[in-house]
Amino acid sequence: MQAPRNFKHDFLKHFLLGLHVSRDSSGGMMSLNEREREIKHLADAAMALARGDGANWSRALIAGLAKKENNEAFIGKKHCKEFESIASPHGYHGTSSFLKRKMIMKRKSFNSRLKVRKKGFPSPSSSRVIPSVLARRIVRKRTQVLKRIIPGAESLDGISLLSETLDYVVYLRAQANIMQRLTRVFGV
Repeated sequence: MQAPRNFKHDFLKHFLLGLHVSRDSSGGMMSLNEREREIKHLADAAMALARGDGANWSRALIAGLAKKENNEAFIGKKHCKEFESIASPHGYHGTSSFLKRKMIMKRKSFNSRLKVRKKGFPSPSSSRVIPSVLARRIVRKRTQVLKRIIPGAESLDGISLLSETLDYVVYLRAQANIMQRLTRVFGV
C-alpha cells in the first residue's frame, strides 16, 4: 500500500511553507536541538495537512498543533478553526478526561481482581496459564502500545485501530522517503 501521488506534492508544499514561516518567525536564532524539534513538528504537521481530515491520526495531530500559538502562522487560522471544529466532537482537545477515565477503569479492574482472589480462586501466578488467555493478554498489551503510538487512537476498537495504524504507517513511510530525498538534494 502506498500513499497517493498528490500526497508527496502536498507534503512538500506544506513542509517548505512551514520552513519558510519558521525561519521568518525565529530570525535564525535557534539551537541545533530546537531546530531539530521544529523540523520534526513541521514534518508531522505537513504530513497531517497533506493527508487531510480523513483519518483520526491526522485530525489529532492538527488539533494538537493548533493549540500551540506559534503554529497558527504555518497551519493558518482557517485550518486551526476548521480542525478545532472537526477535532472537538472526537475529544482530541483534552486528554485529561480520558486519562481520568482510564485511571478509574484501572482501579475498578484492580479491585475486581482482588475480590476474585479473596473468594478463594488461585492467583494467576500460582496456576498454569492457558494459551488462549496468554494470547489475549499479549494482544491486549500490543493494542495498548498501538493506542499510545498512533495519534488519536485512544478510543478506537481493534479493527479500526489496525486500519488507522496501517494508514499512519503508510503516510509515515512516505514522509520518511521524502525527507531522505530532501537531505540528499540539499546535501545535509
